[in-house]
Amino acid sequence: LETADSTRKNLRQLIELLSQETRADNIHIIGYSAGSRLAFEAVYDLALQYPEGRSGAPRLGKLVLIGSDVDRSYFAQALDDGVLRLTDEVAVYMSSTDAALRMSSLVLGVDRLGQVFEAQTEYDREIARTLRTIDGLTLIDVSDAEGSSFGNGHSYFRSSPWASSDMFVSLIYDLDAEARGLQQLSADSPVWSFPSDYPTRIVNAVKNR
Repeated sequence: LETADSTRKNLRQLIELLSQETRADNIHIIGYSAGSRLAFEAVYDLALQYPEGRSGAPRLGKLVLIGSDVDRSYFAQALDDGVLRLTDEVAVYMSSTDAALRMSSLVLGVDRLGQVFEAQTEYDREIARTLRTIDGLTLIDVSDAEGSSFGNGHSYFRSSPWASSDMFVSLIYDLDAEARGLQQLSADSPVWSFPSDYPTRIVNAVKNR
């Protein structure tokens, strides 16, 4: 975690360099596990550096956080500080079978971003309603995706073809969660999940492009 924190300036400078010296329309940032902290912090720093939004800022596309060990409350603070101003979307992949994040949560005493958000109290349900109203934020539960619980459940980006396909289709075709075939857990939930016929849905989504 300290290594991730200490290198965020390097990643931030790389993002700025790519934006200045290339013709890339969008610079997508993908962070996995502890590396998601590095990706998130770099984008967070840029959001604070460019408080007016995208004018003159690096051309960021999507920020994808997979199995993220970021503190959930800290993430909420970053949203309030405007981290979504510079990105097209922040996509958070989560799992209820991620043993590594369960251990991290136990050691640190707070929920991690990559753990599935469950609205068990009225306060939680109020948070869920607020999350549903935030444009550009997508929460994806991979717990029901094929291969997601392999091993300790933390490496689903590699072990689950559903999870990796969903992310790549999102980046390549710029399809939102519903267009990719995901479904919401409930009418009040801000979280998207994988239905049993997801392979058929994602194939049809790509064919219809």
